Amino acid sequence: MTEEDAALIACGRIADLLGGQGFNRIDYDYDKPDLITVFVSSESVRSGIRNLLPSDIAVQEPNSARFVFKIALELGPAADTLIKKVLPGENENAPAPVVPMCGGDPVYVQEIPAWGTAGVFVRALNFEISDHIGNKYVINAVNCFLSNNHVIAGLDTLPPNTPLGVGSKCNVLGNGQGIGSRLCGFVPLSNILMDIDFSVGDRLDAPPKIFRPGELRNIGPINNVWRNPWEKGETIRKSGARTHVTQSETRGRGIINAPGAGGKMRQYRGVYKTGENFSDHGDSGSIVIGDNNDVVGMLAWGIDDGSRVGYFWTFGQQLPFSRYQVGISASI
Repeated sequence: MTEEDAALIACGRIADLLGGQGFNRIDYDYDKPDLITVFVSSESVRSGIRNLLPSDIAVQEPNSARFVFKIALELGPAADTLIKKVLPGENENAPAPVVPMCGGDPVYVQEIPAWGTAGVFVRALNFEISDHIGNKYVINAVNCFLSNNHVIAGLDTLPPNTPLGVGSKCNVLGNGQGIGSRLCGFVPLSNILMDIDFSVGDRLDAPPKIFRPGELRNIGPINNVWRNPWEKGETIRKSGARTHVTQSETRGRGIINAPGAGGKMRQYRGVYKTGENFSDHGDSGSIVIGDNNDVVGMLAWGIDDGSRVGYFWTFGQQLPFSRYQVGISASI
């Protein structure tokens, strides 16, 4: 067991002590590996839960290795889904859609004035996810793109075949001028054992006419490797529909409370935290790549406090939070 593994286990134990309520997020930073911070929404909440938590928490490994983490309580905003609402006037005088499309281009549900990002386009996809109690979901698609559930599946509220628009510039979103697509499938956020926010859109014309598979706008080709970021931090980049290409690094990991099925708040465990100025509303669904252009995750949440810190989930190994297992095969 590494110190990072122990820190994630400790974050989970703290969440369990709080009964899953009363906190916005619980995380640790790589540069402060012995400190776990619990962020709450108000001083009254902080006062109310102070007596529920010890001053530190220990994780004991079977071979007698022992890790001890101090616990700090701080005020901080909740994690929010990074979807951009379309304001009046933003979709006027729209330019033509951008073709061929690349990962990082906008996507939206037709007739709904909000948008996010099509993370990456692929020729073919086989995606499987299962939890430890036997639930399994499979999504197979061709000529498709990957994004978040909350971007194109409405937090579990939209059915398969819902019309989508993809590939237009940001100021046309919401007016139906994107290239037509449809919601193919999603992993239900109602399953709280699966700490991901994932969906797929398909029924696009075959490449290269409509899209460039395995490419991110203004970055270029990515590797068909799906893994976790390196331990203790890694340089990361993304191409998003709102802030375009940004670079940062993984700063730590933890647990966040954020919208789930139907907007009801739920926990997402084991998520990765970025540095500042990485993302904003409209970047949800962006593929996050590592320092060698491997896929290390998908951006889904952020902190709405001006810092533009993002949180993303990963397609890689989930231990010690082995509540679910992902298998992905993509043709790019």
